[in-house]
Amino acid sequence: MKLQEFQGKELFKDYGITVPESQFIPKNEKTIKINLEYPFVVKSQVLAGGRGKAGLVKFVKNQEEFDGCIEHIMTSEHRGEKPVGVLLEAAAELDKEYYLSILVNRQLRCLSLIFSSFGGVDIEEVAKSNKEQIHTVHLDHNNSIEDLREDLFLLKDNLKNDIQFETFVVFCSKLLKLFTEKDLMMIEINPFIFVNDTEISALDAVVEIDDSASFRHPDIFEEAKKIEKYTAETKEENPFGNHYVELDGNVGILGCGAGIVMASMDMIRSFGGKPANFLDIGGGANKKTTVQALEILHENTNIKSIFINIFGGITFCDEIAKAIIDFRATRKRTLPLIIRMMGNNAKEAIRLLKDNGIFAFNNMEKAAEKAVKLANKKYDDFFISSQSKILVQGITGKYGSHHTKKMMNYGTKIVAGVSQNKNHTEMHGVPVYNSVKDAVKNHDIDVSVMFVPAPFAKSAAFEAIDAKIPLLVIITEHIPVRDTMEIIQYANENETKVIGPNCPGMIRVNQANLGIIPGHIFQKGNVAVLSKSGTLLYEIASGISLNAGGISTAIGLGGDPVTGTSILDAIQYFEKSSESKYIVYIGEIGGGEEEERLRDYLADNNSKPIIAFFAGQSAPSGAKMGHAGAIIQGEKSTIAYKKKILSEAGCHIADLPSDIHKIINKLENN
Repeated sequence: MKLQEFQGKELFKDYGITVPESQFIPKNEKTIKINLEYPFVVKSQVLAGGRGKAGLVKFVKNQEEFDGCIEHIMTSEHRGEKPVGVLLEAAAELDKEYYLSILVNRQLRCLSLIFSSFGGVDIEEVAKSNKEQIHTVHLDHNNSIEDLREDLFLLKDNLKNDIQFETFVVFCSKLLKLFTEKDLMMIEINPFIFVNDTEISALDAVVEIDDSASFRHPDIFEEAKKIEKYTAETKEENPFGNHYVELDGNVGILGCGAGIVMASMDMIRSFGGKPANFLDIGGGANKKTTVQALEILHENTNIKSIFINIFGGITFCDEIAKAIIDFRATRKRTLPLIIRMMGNNAKEAIRLLKDNGIFAFNNMEKAAEKAVKLANKKYDDFFISSQSKILVQGITGKYGSHHTKKMMNYGTKIVAGVSQNKNHTEMHGVPVYNSVKDAVKNHDIDVSVMFVPAPFAKSAAFEAIDAKIPLLVIITEHIPVRDTMEIIQYANENETKVIGPNCPGMIRVNQANLGIIPGHIFQKGNVAVLSKSGTLLYEIASGISLNAGGISTAIGLGGDPVTGTSILDAIQYFEKSSESKYIVYIGEIGGGEEEERLRDYLADNNSKPIIAFFAGQSAPSGAKMGHAGAIIQGEKSTIAYKKKILSEAGCHIADLPSDIHKIINKLENN
């Protein structure tokens, strides 16, 4: 969640960081009483960047100039966003402007500090044309001020003197403390200035907090909710946040996973349609979220049909079907609904839908084609085996219990479970302990599969690592990034491999299934699959199983910004596997560094044939699409760039999920 500038500066003040004197005026303020002396700056409070160049930041010297600009700044949308109000801020003398940001570096699993002595409105141009003026330093959450002074030493020449450097170190130390204690994903200050050699003032504040850490900072999130009342869009109108993005097409799209929703958008385009939106209702969707999603889509007058694509891993298809049926029954009019169901209870779901006269398919392409026709009114080291001994943490919860049973039915050897619920001593015949320590006293454990809720996931993971369990598969989603980074660092120090978090797990076909993967769709074969998206993993694995021989092993890496297993980690494992002849990599928009690492690796290593597919070709630049990791940020994160570098490295590129098995069959026949 991004904070408005005035909220970010309140946090700065809490940590002793100097900001200009200011006054926030909410949008619905009927009578404006100015508490600042002229001159001051009037700044639109929107989350989008580029306000200055858009004329939404104005320097005013008197009441007449203020009256001449306030209505325009208070009411003007910027990049599709309505302001929540304006910030009046005391004018500062801009002798020299500097740029600074701290952000989570998902590839290096640390923090990165970016600095330039050429701050201001043209910083993006500096980054393009004068890259040597952009400096990056990698940090740890726990850096002491002494560590920080050493890390920042190379930036010293960009400041006027030793006193300024020491002031800068203290400034960064305060920001790092704020970043860590408030679970931030990013701080950006453009610009900051030296008031004098011993004082820095932050003239801007872009602050993004980890949504998954809301339970630790309820005050910040409650305050953000209050601010929403100043805009037309509220949480009640859009409860899905970044998981809902409006586009300009006429086919509404709804699904239970960011990857499969993006693939659905691409599929709609392949049949000549145009997606009207991106809407991911998430894994474990229920009646309430399904109905909320359908209500949102029915408010969009551009939508002519709705394509609902559900591949139930953690989601129960019959629950979604019942929600759709109930929704339609309570409305006088509904748009044409085309539903594709696969996975948990899909047969029953399709039966229910068809019995109620709703289009229902188990094939994504057929459903997408139907949706387009109706919209256009044409009508036409991760080795596991059957002998691997598995522990389930969170075994007595709803999902832990359900998927433990499914894993056991597949043949997975679940030998123990852990739960804080002292009323349980066994689940599905599996002994349940109060701690991992107690479990390993009684059983040899090869792998732990975690279904522990996010607020308790870090301590649960540390328990498993402390018990020297070799492989930890974290299914849990919404774990704060700081917690994830600490889990991975601790795991690396103790030689525990981590898959996830926010992942479906992994499967070795006909041997063992760890997590929430629907094992029945996987046929044994010689194709290894790795994917950031869970639902898209199921989709493509199903296609390979039906049309290209089948799967050897599949790993769901997870869609969070930081995960324990990288693309290259998984590919290097598959390279050594005698069971795997082909490797399929399923990626998404966002990032790009991992694909570059894979390109560099392939330049020096003979590889098995790799087929790469990327979901999100329809994603607009800069728009998050559900997964924290899936956001376009510059050329390197675009699908075009990823396709280009991997194609040049010798990978085979699939444009659609259905192209993958065709490529495999062509390679096999040759």
